[in-house]
Amino acid sequence: DKAAIELFRSQWRDTFEVKRDPEHIYQQVSKGTLPAGIEYWQPLFFSEPLPPLFSYFPANTLLVNTGDLENSAERFQADTLARFENRGIDPMRPLLPPQSLWLRVDELFSELKNWPRVQLKTEHLPTKAANANLGFQKLPDLAIQAQQKAPLDALRKFLESFDGPVVFSVESEGRREALGELLARIKIAPQRIMRLDEASDRGR
Repeated sequence: DKAAIELFRSQWRDTFEVKRDPEHIYQQVSKGTLPAGIEYWQPLFFSEPLPPLFSYFPANTLLVNTGDLENSAERFQADTLARFENRGIDPMRPLLPPQSLWLRVDELFSELKNWPRVQLKTEHLPTKAANANLGFQKLPDLAIQAQQKAPLDALRKFLESFDGPVVFSVESEGRREALGELLARIKIAPQRIMRLDEASDRGR
């Protein structure tokens, strides 16, 4: 809205130099255009610091994470700092410091302590109160080998050897149709389900 654009303009002038070039971020926003990547300047549209994502979670939220969260967070923090140092001086697209956009690693883990959390790992865990080893195994490599004569051979062999329900998850109707066409090549016609418990009930 107009008030947010005026606040953006004011805070931009307090933070960066204004260029007259029509492609400059300041000039585009002044005309009501939100250019690609405008989220990197999102704080300039608000008078208060942006609240963290955690502030939007319902009180009964359970967090589930996979992989090495700490290393991933530290790598992301290092990448954003490097990007700021290398590209932050671009006169056409000057960057805000990372701490105005993202939580630091220590802030992230301080927030995480306030929520119940399940951390999923692939390795077998020692027996102790906070650990539970689930009855599952890591999937073999089922990637489509586009250059091979039988690109879905690994998937076909897995489906032939596994006697439990198999769930394929897709992001959109278009991807569902594309997946259906691929699976038809190995004579697989999956049933459409909306909940995981339907897979247990109906199988393949």
